[in-house]
Amino acid sequence: MGRAHGFPDPLSQRRAGLDDRFGHAQFHRNRNDRQGAIVSTREITLVRHFDAPRELVFQAWLDPAQLTQWSGPDGFTCPPDSFVVEPHAGGRYDAVMVSDTDGASYPTRGVFREVDEPERLVFTWGDPTGDGSPERESVITVTFEETASDKTTMTFHLLAPGSLSAEDGAREGWSQTLDRLVALF
Repeated sequence: MGRAHGFPDPLSQRRAGLDDRFGHAQFHRNRNDRQGAIVSTREITLVRHFDAPRELVFQAWLDPAQLTQWSGPDGFTCPPDSFVVEPHAGGRYDAVMVSDTDGASYPTRGVFREVDEPERLVFTWGDPTGDGSPERESVITVTFEETASDKTTMTFHLLAPGSLSAEDGAREGWSQTLDRLVALF
C-alpha cells in the first residue's frame, strides 16, 4: 500500500523500476486522486532497437504509406485510406485495424500532444476495443535515441487510465505491432 499523499512506498518504487527495465506491464494501485477516490493506471514500456537512423524510424510513425505496413498486431491490417495523420501538436490521427480472419473493423483515433522530430512523439490513443470515450484514452510517448551511427533505440511508453486487466491484450498487441515495425528496417 502507498504512503500518505500519494507517494509510493519503497517496495513499489523498486518493483516499478524492475518492470521499466525489462519492459513488463506495471500496475499502480491505491493512488488517491484529489477527491480521495482510488485510481488505477497501467503503464507498459517496450524497447526496440533498429539498424536505421532515428529520422527514418521517427518518420515511420507519421507516414501513412509506412504505417499501413506495420500498424496493428499479428492478424490485423490497416488499409492505407484509413489513416489520417496531422503531425503537429493538436493534430489528429485516425486509423482502422481490420481483422484478417473475419473482416471486423476496429477504429482508433487520437491527438498529437507533442511532435519533436526526430526525438519524441506524445499522443493520445483510443483503444480500438473500447467505447471511444475520452476517459478511456491512453497517452503514448515514443522516444528515439541515436545509439550509434545509423542505429536507434526506440522506447514506447503507454499510460492507460482506469482499472484494466493484465489479460486485455494491449501489451501483447503493441509488442507485436512494434516487432512488425522493426522488421521494416
